Amino acid sequence: MKRTHRVLQIVAMVATIGSGRGVFAQSSTPEVALAEALYRQARQLMADGKYAEACPKFAESHRLDPATGTLLNLAACHEAEQKLATAWLEYAEASMMARRDQREDRVRFAQEHQAAIEPKLSRLNVIVPPAADLPELEIQVDGAPIRPAARGVPTPVDPGIHVIQARARDRRPWSKRVEIGPGPSNQTITIPVLEPAPEVAKPAAPSTISAAPSRAETAGRDTLSRPLSAPVYVAGTVTLLTATGAGVTGVLYLGKNNGDHLDDAKRWGTINAVFWGATALGAGITTYLYLTRPEKREAAAVTSHPMIAPWMSASGGGVVVQGTL
Repeated sequence: MKRTHRVLQIVAMVATIGSGRGVFAQSSTPEVALAEALYRQARQLMADGKYAEACPKFAESHRLDPATGTLLNLAACHEAEQKLATAWLEYAEASMMARRDQREDRVRFAQEHQAAIEPKLSRLNVIVPPAADLPELEIQVDGAPIRPAARGVPTPVDPGIHVIQARARDRRPWSKRVEIGPGPSNQTITIPVLEPAPEVAKPAAPSTISAAPSRAETAGRDTLSRPLSAPVYVAGTVTLLTATGAGVTGVLYLGKNNGDHLDDAKRWGTINAVFWGATALGAGITTYLYLTRPEKREAAAVTSHPMIAPWMSASGGGVVVQGTL
C-alpha cells in the first residue's frame, strides 16, 4: 500500500509539473505528431497503472521529439517500475533540460526525486586487478563497454540479472551473471586473469627433402639389364663376314670338284676351310663376349630399343635379338 500511494503521488505531481511537452513540440512534422500521440497514450496507460506499456511509449516519444515534460514522465514511469537507476539518470537529464527551458518548477521536481531515489540505489563495482589488466582488455556490463576510467567506480544499476563480460586477444573470454535485488545494495565483481587461448594447430610445412628410397622400393622400380657392348657388335660382324666368305668359297669348291678342275677345287677347298675356321673362331669369341658382358641397373619404366647381333657356329648361324619390339 505504501508503494502504491507513492506511485499515485508521482503520477499526480507529473500530471501537474509535466503536463506539457515543452517548447520542442511547437513544430508540426510527422515525427512531432507521432511523438504527441505516443505521449498521450503513455499518460493514460501510466494513469491506469500499466507502467510496462507506458514506459516504452514515453521513450519513443522522447526519441522522436525530445521534450522536458516527456522525459519527466519517462523518469516517473521508470521510478514506478522500480528501475531506480534508470529513473535517477533520467531525472538528472530532465533537470538540465528544465534549467535550459527556465522552468524552475520542473528543475525542483527533478532534483527532489533524484535526491529521494539516490539512497535506494543498488550499485555494481567492477574491479580489474593489476595482474588481470591486459593492454587490450575489454569489459562490458549488459553489452555496454566499461572504459578504464570507469573501472573501480560503483555504478547505479537496476534490479535484475546483469552480465559482466571480459575478453582480450589470445585469451579465453570470461563472463559472469550477477543478480541485483531491490533495495540499496553494493556488489563488487573482480575480473580474473584471463587464461591463454589454446593455440590453433598449424599444418606442418611440407619437407623439401625427400627420403631416399629403400632397397625394396628400388627393386620394385629398377631392373638389372645386360646391354650388348661394342666388342660384341664387332666380333659378331666379323663372324658374319667370315661365314659369308665360307659360304661363297664352299659354292666355288663344289663347282670345281670334278675331274677337269681338281687343282682349282683343291685351292677353293683350302680357302673355304680357312673361312670356316675363322668363322668358328669368331663365333666362339662372340659367344664369350656375349655371355660375359657386364650388368647395368636401369629404371623399369625405360623401354629399351630392339638390338640385333649376328652369331655363327660350325653347325649354323643366326642373329640375337635384345630388347622390346
